[in-house]
Amino acid sequence: MKFILSLKKFSIFLVFLVLGGAQVFGQSIWTNPITGTNPNTSNPYIIGQTFDPNIIVSGIGRGSGISGNGANDRYNASGWSTTALDPNDYFTFTLTPNSGFKIDFASFVYTSQASSGTPSFAIRSSLDAFTANIGTPTTTGATINFSAATYQNITSAITFRFYGFNFAAAGTTFSINDFTFNGTVAGGVTNPIAQNLPYVQDFGSTSFTTYPIGFQGFNGMDGSAVNTQALAEASVPSGNSTVTAQAVAFLSAPTAGLYGFATSSNGRLAIATSTDATNGLNQPVVAINTTATGVITFSYDYEVLFSGSQQLGIILQYRQGTSGTWTTVSGSTINFNNPTVGAISSFSHNLTLAASSLYQFRWASWRTNGAGTNSTVALDYVAITADAPVVSQDVLMPQFMQGKTGSNTERVPFAYRLRISNLPPSRTFKYYNQAVISTDLATVDGAGNPIFPLPGAYIQTVNPSLATVNNFSTITSNGSGEATAWFVLE
Repeated sequence: MKFILSLKKFSIFLVFLVLGGAQVFGQSIWTNPITGTNPNTSNPYIIGQTFDPNIIVSGIGRGSGISGNGANDRYNASGWSTTALDPNDYFTFTLTPNSGFKIDFASFVYTSQASSGTPSFAIRSSLDAFTANIGTPTTTGATINFSAATYQNITSAITFRFYGFNFAAAGTTFSINDFTFNGTVAGGVTNPIAQNLPYVQDFGSTSFTTYPIGFQGFNGMDGSAVNTQALAEASVPSGNSTVTAQAVAFLSAPTAGLYGFATSSNGRLAIATSTDATNGLNQPVVAINTTATGVITFSYDYEVLFSGSQQLGIILQYRQGTSGTWTTVSGSTINFNNPTVGAISSFSHNLTLAASSLYQFRWASWRTNGAGTNSTVALDYVAITADAPVVSQDVLMPQFMQGKTGSNTERVPFAYRLRISNLPPSRTFKYYNQAVISTDLATVDGAGNPIFPLPGAYIQTVNPSLATVNNFSTITSNGSGEATAWFVLE
């Protein structure tokens, strides 16, 4: 069967209410009123903090350039720079979303105090290696707006530093009295359910709106920003793609997403792209459990459904588990630029992975910026098998073959029947057959003229080759990866 998938993103929008000045709302995801005797004795200080159950937080800490200073009910420090910003003089906060979750920040709210003077402050984040200032912090406290796109869809650890400088004297103290990070924590992506091998997915015969088991779709990639292979390889999805059924051919470039596409009783998972900031690039994902050897063969097809002049690139990547960085499969890069509709490109990769482990594979894409329409391609016939040598077994084998000493011009056809195992299941293969003698090396193809049996006919060739029609034939494996057929040679 064949299934067709299409994904589109559900978006959540925060509403801003303006009353005199801009105020950014959101629920608390991490807060600490900082109470108790001399909290500064801990670095970081975690007592009294509460936070969303789907994130990990560091507590409030301090940099190596400042020292804790005794004070109750606040996190106090001294040794601040009396001149320019010192990169070691800061309070620090780190938030890490759990696997499969993301943080959308709204604001950072705090109260504070200095023992004297009006120092200068800067808040910066690890997203740009603590380079750009965020908001306008003050000596007594402020609400810092974190609603910019930079601080949305955060799926890995992020650190904020609160720098102080231009203090009146080295002994001047400054403290954070309480703080709250506001925003939302939501499930970022839904991981597909890992399947045991062999796993074959041909996406059925009709259009569909539900992923087949083992598959999922990720989105959240900006189609105008992710415009190189390197950016696609490093992309971090932040949401789930839905599947849109499509039962007729694409006559124009479709809206970006994943489509459950089916025509002529043949289903495929179509990938459509655009410049959309959150749904411009969507990634099909499949998960498997490796066997005791960890060695697999991973094969799949692309089919062009709509041809556009905008270049589309796709690579296959994998990772062990459900989080962490992705590794690009060597030889998996393909680029589509004004491709021919209906053209099929087949890939097969042999990989050695960790034994008995869960792995995810994703098809990550990118599109070059420029004029022109976007191509749409479909993913089809995904077959992942535990690697094992192809084995042939005699079903019917005659005991003698005709020959003549010195030469063999008077050829008599020699027919035999074999069962071939450990092939990728439900797959068609080109072949030609020849014979070797006991002294031939393993690298020798053999000799003889194949005769390819056909229903009610046959084809004979004296120039066997997989590149030329009528110089090869085909066999098709069943769902168990076996094929039984007659072979004839003279």
